[in-house]
Amino acid sequence: MQIQPQVLNPGHELKDCAYGNLPYLQAEAQEYLAGCDCPDYLRKAERRLAEESERVRNYLDPGSDAKITRVVETELIQKQVRGAPPC
Repeated sequence: MQIQPQVLNPGHELKDCAYGNLPYLQAEAQEYLAGCDCPDYLRKAERRLAEESERVRNYLDPGSDAKITRVVETELIQKQVRGAPPC
């Protein structure tokens, strides 16, 4: 049996998608912040973005990449920048 790739559409609940697991990404961001300085944090966030893009290429329709990237960027970068001291 062949599994067809899935495209995330606007009505898709990201919390139900393995690649949009918001609580996991939020916990990961907090773990990164607690354990490293700003440059290390940014390297880890960049690596996580690359990993998610690779997962999209391997398992989902390429049309899902922009949405997945936006979720990871929001959780690991944008939400962490607010109120953070400068690097």
